[in-house]
Parts: sequence; C-alpha cells; structure tokens
Amino acid sequence: QDVSLNVIDWNGCDTTILIQPEVDTLTPIIDLSIVSAGDCFDPSSQLAAVVQNTSDVMYNWFTINGGFASNVNEDQVSVNQEGTYFCVVTDLSSSCSTIDSIVLDNTIPAIDIQFDIIQPDCSEQFGEIQNIVASMDGDITQITSIYLNEEEIGVNSEIQLNQGLQALTFITEEGCELDTIIDILIPEEVLATVESQYIINQGDSVLIEAILESDMPIDSFTFSWFENMSETGSAVYYPEQSFVGQLVIEYGLVCSILLPFEVIVNERSLVFLNNIVYQGSGTDGQFTVNTHPNVRTLDKLAIYDRWGNLIVDESSLQSGFTWDGTYNGTFVEQGVYVGYLELTTQADKQIRKVFDITVLR
Repeated sequence: QDVSLNVIDWNGCDTTILIQPEVDTLTPIIDLSIVSAGDCFDPSSQLAAVVQNTSDVMYNWFTINGGFASNVNEDQVSVNQEGTYFCVVTDLSSSCSTIDSIVLDNTIPAIDIQFDIIQPDCSEQFGEIQNIVASMDGDITQITSIYLNEEEIGVNSEIQLNQGLQALTFITEEGCELDTIIDILIPEEVLATVESQYIINQGDSVLIEAILESDMPIDSFTFSWFENMSETGSAVYYPEQSFVGQLVIEYGLVCSILLPFEVIVNERSLVFLNNIVYQGSGTDGQFTVNTHPNVRTLDKLAIYDRWGNLIVDESSLQSGFTWDGTYNGTFVEQGVYVGYLELTTQADKQIRKVFDITVLR
C-alpha cells in the first residue's frame, strides 16, 4: 500500500512525498512427490511436499477419493489407498497460499495367505498344508508358484512336509511374495509297559503302575476299567473280583498306546463264622462272627427260625460278636436257623451274606 508523507519546516514551507514500499507477494512454490509406494506387505504410501521460496508455512493435505493414515498437517503424509491427493501450502508471513495435487495409482495391497497345518499323528511320517487361500486387499488372488526350502514345488492344495522347520515362499500373480516358517513335529513312539497279570487275595490292594522307557511328554494316563485319570500312570485299588483292564497313555496330540493287564483276585472269606451252637457249653460252643482286617464295619446281623421269626437283630457289630443260642433269656429249640449279615469293606463295597446256623444241646 502506498503512503503519502507531508513534511513542514519552521518557516511554514511544506512538501509531500509519495512512498511506495516494495512488497514480496510471491506465492509459495511447492513440489509434490511420492516418497514410497505401498507394497505387498504394507499398503500405506508416503507423499511429500517441498517448498522452494519460503520456510514459514502451514500444510493442509486433503483428498476426495483416497484415504489418509496420518500427518495431514505435515510436509509428509501417510496415505492408505490410491487416489488424488491435494496439498495447500500457506505462507504464514504473507498469508499467500498455493495448492497442488498428485495422483497415486501404483500401490499394491498387502498379501494375506491362509492355510491349515495338519500335524502328523503317530502312524504318519509327514505333515501337510491344506486349503491354501491367498487374498490381496480382501480379494482372492492366484498363487503362481510355491517354494519349499528354496526349491520350487507344484502349486496344489496339499503340500507334504518333513519333520522340523520348513521355509515356505508363496508368490502371487501380482508378483508379491510371502515367506513363512512352519514347524512340523512327528511324535516319537513312547515305550511303556505294565505287568500283564497281577494275582492278589480278596481284600488286598493292587498297585498298577506304568514303566516308561521314553522322555516323551505324556498328556494323560487313564485306567479304562475304573475310568480313573492318573498324573503318574499308577493307581492303588482294592478289587473285590477278578477283572481285565487297560491303561491308556495319550501323548503327542492324537497319539496313544494301550497297555492291557489282568488282575486275578483269589477269593477268601472276609468273615469267619462258627455256625454250630452247643447250648449250655459256654463260650466255646457259641455262634461267633470274626472279620478280616479288610472289613471296615459289620453293619447288620439277623437270625431267623424256620418259620421266619426274627430271633436276633443287631446293628453296628464288632468283630468277635457271639450268640449263645437264646431268645429273651431262654434257649431256643434245636434245629437249623438262617443268618443274614451285611458288612462294608475298606474299599467301601457293601457285601451281604446268607448262611445257616445249627443249634444243638
């Protein structure tokens, strides 16, 4: 803006001077460029604005058909898709602005490959990769070649892999590559044994124990006969009868071995009865109930005559219980009586026993 300067001296003389200042009205000169374009692994691109004739500027990036990722007010901006991008540069000292645009059309979206890894079980010597699907930016694309440990193999839906680390490279029709490492573990065979046969007496305990001959980690031990899990492969039980069972050892994902065994229980009396009563002969001629140590409790004793009348009715007996052949203080008639006994073993099994008692004088 021009300025008029009027000067007056002491004598009243004056003069007017027109001042026309020189003003820098140049607008910023900018140059937009693509610093880096998106590739198969990172779809974002970097754009930059370079200003040539001023330094105190403000940037403002915008687009009508693209997409920003960050830094719209910086000289460099990150964008995440193709499109036309605009940058407005304003000189803060003169408020002059310049706008320029740049077209980004050569980005390649990131590649994504999905597949299923089939680890081998105990009967197989190879792992597999199946159901391979490649996509770029959500669209399905074609795989043109596959490299296994740097050697090209055929393109198919199933790839057989050996044990250990496997390096796979997938190449799509766009020329994008994706490297991945897969670890294939072929389970070792677990060597284990149990005794094929255990022989015990009725009421005794039996220890069934697996002997492992391998350091392979074990997932579980299961005794199939009594459906019991074990962390160590051993169990102690009090079987009341003989049985055939098996120990199942599971390891290595889906591997298992079966170890059959047989337990033979020799029957023997858990209750010892003196079944003959001699009335009036003292303690030696009394009916007596004695139990094996593997009997926990004697729960009930009942004695009936031949007409079904209840002569003796006792609960919670002790080993060594006796009956002298009397009823209400009087000797019962000679003859055969029927006894009924209930007991519980240390293995928490309830046993019922029916027997005869002969009463004599």
